[in-house]
Amino acid sequence: MRAEGAQGPGGGGKMAAVVQNVVKLLGEQYYRDAMEQCHSYNARLCAERSVRLPFLDSQTGLGVSGTVTSVAPTFVTYCLCRCLGGMAMAGVALNSASLCMEWIPTGARAVVGTINGYSYTLGQFVLAGAAFALPQWRQLQLAVSLPFFLFFLYSW
Repeated sequence: MRAEGAQGPGGGGKMAAVVQNVVKLLGEQYYRDAMEQCHSYNARLCAERSVRLPFLDSQTGLGVSGTVTSVAPTFVTYCLCRCLGGMAMAGVALNSASLCMEWIPTGARAVVGTINGYSYTLGQFVLAGAAFALPQWRQLQLAVSLPFFLFFLYSW
């Protein structure tokens, strides 16, 4: 069994040698089964992404709960939507922090983490300005919730 696109011996095909060693170590049938399982797993991931429900995304959950909060008819509905919004915000913050740790090189993580924290602080300043401009709490809640639907469309 030979890796496709790899050069033969003497041609610098180190990758082909590594694959050959893995195949020899595991056995050809086990290797083929593993590759087949990886392919089916990746196909399932791609299929799942195409039918993913939008409310499973934290940003969309935050937008939905904030929008429903702005039109909540009762105090109990308001409290429930605020609770769901808080849980969604935790998902957004954890996702942001974990992506900073995974994608950013080690040397730049402190700077990127600091910029990320400053972004939340800047958001609080913008919220204060929006609250000054929109004195009705329902309008303010709707104004800060609707941009999350744009974030959802951008990320999808």
